[in-house]
Amino acid sequence: MRMVPVSRLARACVVSGSALALTALTACGTNGSEVTDDAPVTIATTTSINADILSSAFGSSAHVVAVVPDGADPHTYSPTPKAVAELNGADVIVVNGVETEESVEAVVTAAEGDGTPVCGFADPGNDDTHFHSDPASTAAAVRDLATCLGDSTALEVGSLLAQADEFTLEMEQLDAEIEETLEVLPPSERLLVTGHDSFHSFAERHGFEVVGVLSGDGHDQGTGAADLVEVANTIEDRNIKAVFIAPNDSRRVAETVIGEVDAHDVVLSELLAGSFDTAETGVDDYQSMIRHNAAQLIEALS
Repeated sequence: MRMVPVSRLARACVVSGSALALTALTACGTNGSEVTDDAPVTIATTTSINADILSSAFGSSAHVVAVVPDGADPHTYSPTPKAVAELNGADVIVVNGVETEESVEAVVTAAEGDGTPVCGFADPGNDDTHFHSDPASTAAAVRDLATCLGDSTALEVGSLLAQADEFTLEMEQLDAEIEETLEVLPPSERLLVTGHDSFHSFAERHGFEVVGVLSGDGHDQGTGAADLVEVANTIEDRNIKAVFIAPNDSRRVAETVIGEVDAHDVVLSELLAGSFDTAETGVDDYQSMIRHNAAQLIEALS
């Protein structure tokens, strides 16, 4: 994955509420954010998951703020004036990239046009925009990001890479822990049907197979009835025990698909992706999210 300051976000998009957001952006000016901290650099990012990863990796050098509230869908969230001010007042903005945060893309593009550098975890040559599901992929993304952050701010690239190395060690320990935790699941049970196409990195890393996805973008629209019937048939034919949805996936669609399965009972479970959903789960950091997901998999598939 090659990291550069991303001008790629200067793509046209239509965002709900973007007119208000852009108005606020113009009003704030380049340094209009009220965010203050003793740290020399402020990093604004989109989701609570991104913010926790960045704080864990680079928190000793930078103050990190998330502009999409935990529990909100980054695909559809309408930026508030406060969120726009935080983006506009940051020293650098970090996004997932590759059209995964459509709701804030216009605001990010405007801030970039006003001179705020933008770095992305992913680029068009890499389609792993849900790297968060796997600690090893997350460590690789953070290390790649370090160079972009150093090139875009007053932070030293060497120092950032050293911090990324420390974060990588933490992720390696977490990865080993999760691998050991999942040993109770035999290969025949490592079959995933998910509401959102979010877990391929995790599946590849830990020997799971994603055999069905209810919606490519996590929403009802664009999901055809024939596709859902095909997923239901796969569940029945391969004796899949559970369907996993993320907080912003459609429970209605998942329940409809499960209702089409007659041969055996199917559990509906939740894996965290896109947000911690702290109010419902109590999870408020990345490592806890990974452990939560592993526990959910074991409970539903055992």
